Amino acid sequence: MQLPNRSEPGRGARRLGIVLCLAASLAAVPALADPIEDFYRGKQLTIVIRATPGGNYDSYSRLLARYLPKYIPGNPVAVPVNMPAGGGLVAFNHVMNVAPKDGTVITIITETFPMDQALGLNKSLAVDLRRINCVGNMSDSNQVLLTRQDSATQTLEDAKHPMNFYAGSGGGKPTITLPISSMRFFGDGSSPVQTCRSNFDNK
Repeated sequence: MQLPNRSEPGRGARRLGIVLCLAASLAAVPALADPIEDFYRGKQLTIVIRATPGGNYDSYSRLLARYLPKYIPGNPVAVPVNMPAGGGLVAFNHVMNVAPKDGTVITIITETFPMDQALGLNKSLAVDLRRINCVGNMSDSNQVLLTRQDSATQTLEDAKHPMNFYAGSGGGKPTITLPISSMRFFGDGSSPVQTCRSNFDNK
């Protein structure tokens, strides 16, 4: 099953999308002995939400829960379950390491998790990203690093100053991963703050 891709061909900006991943391939279900439609009929499809209620990931996940069952043979009942903490790492680790690996548990992960693994930015990531089965993308977005108008940081050179701090909402989120990546690239001494509970608190 593949969700529609609405990205435009030749788009210049780098796509940083939210990725929907299954705990295991549906191929794990014996196709001959137990067809997919028979397997999902009467089943519950758990959608683990990596954030608190009211945010972007919660909204995307609940929208997915409303419409996805119509496109799955057997039309299972989708049940959203919030599991916030660790910038989505708790939910992701749960789906990949604890939840049943039969296609009945899915989640939306942060698009920067592959970068976390490649650069070793977060030791709490207990999943090999090469194991996941990504089946769709719900959003394209461009990440922007900004400062307050009254901040002393007004240029890229200013942003390299060791005394700069950037608010983020937890390890594993783009608000932490992308600033850390830029710091390593530019070699500056800035420090991200990882104490905000959600993006709403970054203000």
